[in-house]
Amino acid sequence: MKGDYNIQDRELFQALKILSEALDEQNVSYFIFGGVAAQAQIVSMETESGRKDIKTVDSDKLRKTGDIDMYIADENAILFFNELAALNPQHRIVNKPSYVEIGPIMVNYVTEPFELKGFEELVSEQLIRREELCLRRGNTNIRLEVSPIEYLIAAKLSGNSIQVKDEKDIHFLVEASKKAKNPINQEVIRDLLKSMNKEDRYFVLEQLIREGI
Repeated sequence: MKGDYNIQDRELFQALKILSEALDEQNVSYFIFGGVAAQAQIVSMETESGRKDIKTVDSDKLRKTGDIDMYIADENAILFFNELAALNPQHRIVNKPSYVEIGPIMVNYVTEPFELKGFEELVSEQLIRREELCLRRGNTNIRLEVSPIEYLIAAKLSGNSIQVKDEKDIHFLVEASKKAKNPINQEVIRDLLKSMNKEDRYFVLEQLIREGI
């Protein structure tokens, strides 16, 4: 059910494993963005790129969701998902008009840059700069292609309104980056916001970092 899972849960982790392995096998370029990408970045840094189990991370840092948001560089992605469903009946993969269900997890995917509102001109850049993260849950390892942290934060700051959940995601991303001694490039975020005519939102990031919210 939507909103019931974080990346530590078997259902969401399994859905990510199925997707990432199939996309890699088909050599399809993609990146995950949104809340699940933020969780993956936090977990990757806190577990030293999969050296430790994701279950060792404080679950309070991982906001529950039921959605995986993805950009897939394949206009025929529907065919990919049809084949995925046919080859994996045990995972209850169901194709819907605008999304795919893998068990209880909803996969919202887009294949055209214009579908990423505000980031239309930045899709190619994200594909080039996407980061491969290694995560481990028990004896299962996965590799995910994920939007860079700076892009994730810029997306959360550039919405019509900045919600409490977005502030928390930003806080834990910044916190994990400091802990991993991999500081976030704030100037990249400023430039991204400027490209979207949202440079005024940069002060929100400064405030969140200053106050440690």
